[in-house]
Amino acid sequence: MKSINALLLASTCIAGLSAMPALAQDADGQTEAASDDTSGREIVVTGSRINRPNTTAAAPIQSVTADSIRAQAAVNIEDVLNRVPQIAPDSQQNYQDSDGRQRIKLRNLGFERTLVLVDGKRLGTMNGEDVNMIPTTLIDRVDVLTGGASAVYGSDAVAGVVNFIMKPDFEGVQLNANYNFYAHQNKPGLISQVASQYGFAQPRHDFVTDGGRVDLSLTAGKKLFDDRFHISAYVNYRKADLVPYSARETSGCQLVEGTKDGPLSCSISTYTRSGYVSPQSGPNAGNAYVNNPNGSSTFLPYSTALAANPYDGYSFQRKNERWNAGGFASFEISDAAEIYANAMWFRDKSVNLYPARVLSSTAYSDGPYQVSCANPFLSAAQASTICGAQAGTDTFVPIELRYRFSGVPDQEDR
Repeated sequence: MKSINALLLASTCIAGLSAMPALAQDADGQTEAASDDTSGREIVVTGSRINRPNTTAAAPIQSVTADSIRAQAAVNIEDVLNRVPQIAPDSQQNYQDSDGRQRIKLRNLGFERTLVLVDGKRLGTMNGEDVNMIPTTLIDRVDVLTGGASAVYGSDAVAGVVNFIMKPDFEGVQLNANYNFYAHQNKPGLISQVASQYGFAQPRHDFVTDGGRVDLSLTAGKKLFDDRFHISAYVNYRKADLVPYSARETSGCQLVEGTKDGPLSCSISTYTRSGYVSPQSGPNAGNAYVNNPNGSSTFLPYSTALAANPYDGYSFQRKNERWNAGGFASFEISDAAEIYANAMWFRDKSVNLYPARVLSSTAYSDGPYQVSCANPFLSAAQASTICGAQAGTDTFVPIELRYRFSGVPDQEDR
C-alpha cells in the first residue's frame, strides 16, 4: 500500500512541474499583449483625497456654503436654515405668540440650548438674538455642529452650535432686490360650506394675489493698504403685507367632528363682538345671551349662529417691517496680530393682532363679576333679564361676562 501511495504522489508532482512552463508562457504572452495594448495611453485618476473638516473633527460638521445659498436665492437666514435637516423648521414671523424674531432650534430642543456664533463670537444673549440680522450677502458658509458641542462651548450648546463665517475679502458694491407675492385660487369647498352656517367671514372665491413682500439689500466692501485693511458694510430692508386666515378658503374655520362619521362643525368662541352675558342668579340663572346686533339694547339668546370665530385674527403671514445695518473691519498688523471690529444693528416691527376684550371671570378672577341692577347702561329689558324683580334697585347681582370690543382696534403684539 505504501508503494502505491508513493507512486501516486510522484506522478502528481511530475504533472505539476510539467504544467508550469506552459502557464509561465501564457502569462508572458498576456503581459506582452497587455503592454502592446496600453502603449501610448494616459492613466486617468478618478478619485482624490479631499480635505474635509469631518476627517479630523471629533463630531460631524455640516456646512452650507455661499454657493448653496446663492442657488437657493435666499433673502434671509430663515430661508437658508430651514432646509438643514438638523434644524427644526421655524417661522417666527407667522407664530401667533412670537415677537417676530428668528431663532435657531437644533434637534428641536429649543433655541435656549443652541449656541449661535458669528465668526466664532457669540451673537448676543440667548433671549435677545435674532439671526435675521445677519446679512445673507456676506455669508461665506454656515457650519452646524450637533454632536459633543457642549464639551467645548458649555451648557449653552447642549443641542449644538451654529457658526456663521463671514466673507473676509468682499470687494465692490452689490445691490439685490426681490419682490414676491402669493397667487391663490379660492374655490368653494367643504370648509367654506360649514363656515357659512356660522356667519363667519368668507374669502373671495376667485383668483387672488396678496402677501406682497419686498427685500432690498446694499452691500459694499473695500481693501486698502496692500490688502492689509478690509472694510465691508451692508444695509437691508424688508417689508411684508398681512395674510390673514380669512383670506383662504382652506382656513375658514377649524373643523370639528363631534362623533365618529358625524356631521362637521366649526370651533366657536363666546367672545363675540355682541358680547356674552349669563346671569348667575335670578330666574334666568345659567342662561346665555348676547346684545342684539341691531343696537336695540335688547338681549338675544346665545346660539352658534351668533358665535365668533376664535381664529379670525390669526395670520399665515404677519405684517412686518425690518431694517438691518452693520459693518465688519479688520487690519492685519503682522502675520501674528490683527485688529478687528464688528457692528450689527436692526430694527424690526412685526405686528400680531389680538382682540381687545373683557375676559371671563372663571379664568382671570376670584369670582363672578358683579353688576348693579340700577346700571344706567342697561335698558329696562336687559335689567329685567339679569336681575328679575330686583331690576332698577341698587342691588348687585353676579353675572358671567365676556366681550370682544368692536369700537376699538385690536391690540398689537410686537
